[in-house]
Amino acid sequence: MEGRETDESAKIQVSGLHGEDEFVRERVNEMIQETLSKITRSIPVMSVVIHVETHNKGGERNKYSVQGRFVTDVGSLHADDTEWNLTKAFGLFLGKIEREAQRKMEKERGH
Repeated sequence: MEGRETDESAKIQVSGLHGEDEFVRERVNEMIQETLSKITRSIPVMSVVIHVETHNKGGERNKYSVQGRFVTDVGSLHADDTEWNLTKAFGLFLGKIEREAQRKMEKERGH
């Protein structure tokens, strides 16, 4: 998922997923595309940059930290989240991005 263009012309760059299963990477991509589609209905998005860190202190489970930003016409939307399940961490992260986009749009409209 290193740097690709979408139909909405937003450049997407996701780093830190190289060791993950192809199914998980595709699901993460679908989640990003769904969120991007929702946000671009109201705000043009120029780029998306997301970084994933995997934490493992010798145990069997990994903990995932997802952080990133969506650069839009009304400014950057920043968020981060941490969870034991990668897709859940992405879901929480993207939910925060969506809420931030909603707040920015309400502020732009003067509400």
